Amino acid sequence: MVFQKPLNNFRYIVYYCHTKIKKNKQKETVTKVLSQSLI
Repeated sequence: MVFQKPLNNFRYIVYYCHTKIKKNKQKETVTKVLSQSLI
């Protein structure tokens, strides 16, 4: 049970970073599309 918590924390951190990267990618594509439509 001692190792349970750090592992969960690690998985949470990985999940959190993954979602952040995903959101950033979405933002990038949105800005790209917007800039293209403006040009």
